[in-house]
Amino acid sequence: MKVKVKFQELVKALGYVNSVLSDKALDDKMKNIIFLVNKDKVEIVGTSSLIFSRTLLEEAEVEDVEEEWSFQLKASDLNGLVSSFTNLYKTHVDEIELMEEGVKIKAVVHEIANEEKDSSLNNDIKYLFDSSKIGKNTFNEIHSEFPDDCECLKSGELLVYIDSLMPLMTGGASGGVASKLYFAEDYVFVLSSATAAFFRNMLPEDVLSDVTLGMSSVSFLKRMADASEMIEICKTENFVCARTGNTVAFIKYKPVNIKYKIYVEKLAKDKGVVLDRLYLKDVLKRLGTVSPDCIVEITEDGEMLLNNGSIDQTLPLVSEKEAKDVKFKMSVPVFEKSILGIDSISDENVFLYFVPRNKIGYTLYLMDKTNTWLSNTQVRRVQ
Repeated sequence: MKVKVKFQELVKALGYVNSVLSDKALDDKMKNIIFLVNKDKVEIVGTSSLIFSRTLLEEAEVEDVEEEWSFQLKASDLNGLVSSFTNLYKTHVDEIELMEEGVKIKAVVHEIANEEKDSSLNNDIKYLFDSSKIGKNTFNEIHSEFPDDCECLKSGELLVYIDSLMPLMTGGASGGVASKLYFAEDYVFVLSSATAAFFRNMLPEDVLSDVTLGMSSVSFLKRMADASEMIEICKTENFVCARTGNTVAFIKYKPVNIKYKIYVEKLAKDKGVVLDRLYLKDVLKRLGTVSPDCIVEITEDGEMLLNNGSIDQTLPLVSEKEAKDVKFKMSVPVFEKSILGIDSISDENVFLYFVPRNKIGYTLYLMDKTNTWLSNTQVRRVQ
């Protein structure tokens, strides 16, 4: 049994597989690359405790395979082979052959000279790799059929949530609340130690609702959405299923089991200001290059004054309501990340509301007139 794969197609497919295997919670001995081969198609598979993906290799050629032939290689072995034949000076690789050699897998790399005058460099390099048995549960799971009833979305519709909220998530394998992205029926949100950030869930019903995903799963979903203008996506009892191009992914999820509405319901609009969104972001970027913290004050002259000890910067207010006594200390990075949405499609102004919190500070709410997003963070009053 033998399969011949195109080198560049293999490299592209390994991008998805290695993304699955990059899960920090995955033990090195479990980082394997699986090939599913039959006479009609060849798929390359990556699997972790949370995700598995299958990518079809369209240009693969199969010999002497009547029924399915499946095998797995250590990711480090195959990635090492591929990386050693990438960006060569004098030669290139178009194809790699993989075949059984007893209990091992032999790979034959066809190296070809870039110029005819160097034809003496043409060579077939042979590698012999260990191939461990694929576990029964893993084997059954990676053969799951992709659902027929998925919704086809513009990838940008999904990326609005991911690109805006993912920077607020904290990574690592701790599994804490802040390491999750929550898709509730009404909101998509992140609850970090610094900021609670919400977007109204405008995705089609039953696509992503009552779904909680961790950092590695969100990163993989982003990779898929970035790769194509359209993405097919749906939810089954056990998986969020997604497909772009020749790749399908099955992502395990948990329901949304967290009380989050209190973060939204405490919003009050009695005290607030309106600012130019882009200019505010420019000023915060400027301040952040000097110090991570600043003092924010709404002055009697109808301006916002920001001071970090080195820079004094005033911003004109578009409007103000009962806020001229407000003065507080704020983290500049948190301030920046709390302005949600994509600038090119967001409203030109951002609203800031100050909800008194005991005697020590405010809950600062940010939103805009579209009412599609909302964030809040705790700030301490300054006298």
